[in-house]
Amino acid sequence: MFKTLAAGLATVALFAAVILLSDSQVGAAVITGVSIEEVSSEQNEHPFVHEAVRTIDGSGGVPTDSLVGDHGAAAGNMWLNRSSDGVNGCCPAGLGDPHLEDILDARLAHIVFDLGDVYDVLSVRVWNFNQNAGGEILTQRGVNDVTITYSETDPLTGLDGNLNGTDLGSFNFAEGTGAPIAGELFDITPGGIDFTARYVRFDVFSNHFPSELGFDGTFTGLSEVRFESSVPPPTDFTWNVDEGGKWSNPVNWTPGGSPNGGDVSVIFDSAITTSSTVFTDDEVTVNSIRFDNPVTYAVAGTGKVSLADDGGVAPTITVADGVHQFQVEVALLHDTTADIAAVDDQLVFNNTLDLGGRKLTKIGDGDMAIHGDLVSGGGTVDIVQGTVSGNGTVVGDVSNNGGTLSPGNSLDILAINGDYAQGTALVPEPTSLVLVLFSLLGMAAAGQRRRCRSLHRC
Repeated sequence: MFKTLAAGLATVALFAAVILLSDSQVGAAVITGVSIEEVSSEQNEHPFVHEAVRTIDGSGGVPTDSLVGDHGAAAGNMWLNRSSDGVNGCCPAGLGDPHLEDILDARLAHIVFDLGDVYDVLSVRVWNFNQNAGGEILTQRGVNDVTITYSETDPLTGLDGNLNGTDLGSFNFAEGTGAPIAGELFDITPGGIDFTARYVRFDVFSNHFPSELGFDGTFTGLSEVRFESSVPPPTDFTWNVDEGGKWSNPVNWTPGGSPNGGDVSVIFDSAITTSSTVFTDDEVTVNSIRFDNPVTYAVAGTGKVSLADDGGVAPTITVADGVHQFQVEVALLHDTTADIAAVDDQLVFNNTLDLGGRKLTKIGDGDMAIHGDLVSGGGTVDIVQGTVSGNGTVVGDVSNNGGTLSPGNSLDILAINGDYAQGTALVPEPTSLVLVLFSLLGMAAAGQRRRCRSLHRC
């Protein structure tokens, strides 16, 4: 949890300025694991809630992994400090903050960003405070004069925390418009050389209000901030909350971000203590997914999870421990291996599994269960080890090269709409379990692979 100061300083909120090191950032990436280390103050009580976290959470419409986008003007998705005016201000002293009465000028505010690791920072994009409250334009509360300091190790906290960092210089952020707005461009480093930092601090010395008259003169704020780095974005993400939640929410992952990319590995391990659902309504792509918890994870939603090759690294789904399931559609973009480690472990597909003409190889002693009409798109399920069970339909071929095909029961059967090839190591289930095979190609000439109409004819 970040720290809030109230003795002598107040909070900042950013809207539409861009701080950039160079015009072309080849191979750069947005830093997605940013958090708030400290803020001098913030509006966090009814009727006005303008918290510092709004500068990094994408609530104003700018994606957390993008330097491009317009930030909206609606109230509640920006950061604003508390007013020092105990008479006319919206948040006078005594409203949960005993130190507000000591603030001489609430425009003297600061905010410290923790990038989560040490980065070579190429650019910083800032959207200034831009609120339009039902036609009442409040953009004069936006930051005007600001100094920026940074450090690799010191968190730069406290009233004089900026003295512990390296000074980048003083800047002026342009006033917002009260309408959705993109950013301005600023060169923030001497000679255009990137700086190495984990902590970046903004100290605000004025807003865009023309005088001290009226309580707006003691407010200042920002809407959004993004940092760009030459360091590639993280590719390994681990679920970190003891509950379900959105796949796309960066705070649910370590490091922060929204896992999506052919080089991305996703780990669901010991974070949860009760069965939890991670849901996505978007189409996401990863190289590998690993489940390692005796407590069940379910990945659900109206989106899709696709498995892709990463420069020759074949995609995998691993169950190291537990029973886990996909309630969301899963698609193979390349040949994929499903490794379910132990006999008591299981991976369950409860939605469409689109082979897309690729091969899904099942290894490990555990069970891969296919329920419902789940497998489509052609391709092959190759059972090398363990069990494939369920009552779904495989629209494709099944090759059994050492595992067990356990097709369900006499009422709910696993149907294979394609070819079935049985290796010598087949260990059939009891004859009461019926396997029905529907060939898409029709009856083939002698010499083709055996086609079965029931398990006990194979």
